[in-house]
Amino acid sequence: MVPPCDHECVGVVIPDAGDTYWLLDRGKPPPGWAGVGDHLDDHGGPEAAARAKTLEELSITVVSLIPAFEDWLPNWCRRRHQPRKLGHHWHLFIAEWRGQPTPEPEEARGLRRFHRRQLQVLAERTAAYAIGDVTPPQFAADPGLELPWAYWAHRLGLVDLPRDVLSRIIDRSALPPDVLSLNSRTPS
Repeated sequence: MVPPCDHECVGVVIPDAGDTYWLLDRGKPPPGWAGVGDHLDDHGGPEAAARAKTLEELSITVVSLIPAFEDWLPNWCRRRHQPRKLGHHWHLFIAEWRGQPTPEPEEARGLRRFHRRQLQVLAERTAAYAIGDVTPPQFAADPGLELPWAYWAHRLGLVDLPRDVLSRIIDRSALPPDVLSLNSRTPS
């Protein structure tokens, strides 16, 4: 049984040499490439959850965590929602780590290292999806960044997106993927 949403999540950016970053393709909704992330659950706090989720999803050990920021996003999730506002209070970290990143098969269908220039291309693909120029089936077949991760990559200075597109990304992140497929184009 899927636990209820606790509205508290962590996201972990996994940098590597040469201005590159490790991202997962979870292979389940919502589509897109993403850093490590999940609900806090019973991990005892954001930092403990970030360490546990990084080990669980990538089989690497976090040496240290640098808090990047905290933010509320009205993003959809697969869990049952409590009678509260849709979304999550996110705790974003940048990890220093050791080991060989290896995705847990239950957590991801793919793992890739992307250069910062490639992150910009992925963010632009996500922007096209958020404004309706790319349909949900097209995005699922050839994804950009997960909607929240495009927003965070911008906040972290890893990509550059226009303010109006960021607003559309945030708005779209609140919709479940099946709603997106029914309404792939939002009127201007």
